[in-house]
Amino acid sequence: MDVRVSAGMAAAFRAATRADIPGIVALNDSTLPHVNELPMETWLRFVDGEASLRVAEDGAGGIAVLTAALPPGRDYGSHNYAWFQRRMARFLYLDRIVVAERLRRQGWGRAAYLDVFASAPDPAAPVACEVNLDPPNDSSLAFHGGLGFREVGVQDVPGSGKRVAMLARRPDGVAEPSLPGPDDGATLRRATAEDAGAVARQVAALRGGLDTEPTGVDAASIAGMLATGRLLALLAERPGEGAIGIAVVAGSHEGGGFGVLAGLHVAPSLRGRGTGARLVAAARREAMARGWRSLEATVPDAARFPAAKGFLAANGFVPAGARLRVLLA
Repeated sequence: MDVRVSAGMAAAFRAATRADIPGIVALNDSTLPHVNELPMETWLRFVDGEASLRVAEDGAGGIAVLTAALPPGRDYGSHNYAWFQRRMARFLYLDRIVVAERLRRQGWGRAAYLDVFASAPDPAAPVACEVNLDPPNDSSLAFHGGLGFREVGVQDVPGSGKRVAMLARRPDGVAEPSLPGPDDGATLRRATAEDAGAVARQVAALRGGLDTEPTGVDAASIAGMLATGRLLALLAERPGEGAIGIAVVAGSHEGGGFGVLAGLHVAPSLRGRGTGARLVAAARREAMARGWRSLEATVPDAARFPAAKGFLAANGFVPAGARLRVLLA
């Protein structure tokens, strides 16, 4: 597949052969420790059909980009691959995309993803990968959000001290539903106009501290704003309980390319289990996918919500005048 990159060049991707292995290993190992080293026997298994191993050349005969993606059922020692294997019957796990250093930030990485989507053997099977939440990798979250990846779960990677967002996107562009997080059992999804009642109840709870019917919240108006995209609401749901949390995000009326975290609420009985952090992380990804440079928030009543400022600070927000702000790029 040919994809246009910088300066009008075409990145021509093809299936790798055994003759490419010396160049593949050299490119992969040039980026250590950002990607892990693999033994030669693994590369041989990959190129012989265990994985989808694809390359693009740089015009001078060298390997410029490599991608390695695995379907289910492989014997591969990756905690993240195993996470998807336990939860999905069909997927294509994107283990690595490596771009030669001299070609980075010129469109080759995006071209590699587009080639993975185009060459995927099953358009209905999600392309899956992970991005660090702790420590955060905001540039990668922004990149994946812009390509249409969405969170399907969260994992604490054993022995690493890392927490990662598990992401998926079907080659045909259909988003995957979220899977339960490790601590809260909740799934995350974007609200639609049909969810206006649930959104209204969560907004009412946010405003009044009551998980009851909406008070002074116009569900019809919320439905209209959700339908037109003027309002983005992310719902956290648990089986049999419905919505137990919400993050509300809106574009700023002041212009300037930033968004506002207009509200965040989690049912009191489920606080402290990571739901709020997951909602904030999802809000950040959605904001980055819209090209916003920052996401801002206010804490109007610090006396009533004494932990709110600390929570936002723990999730990357820093003081910016009367607001708190997290930069996204």
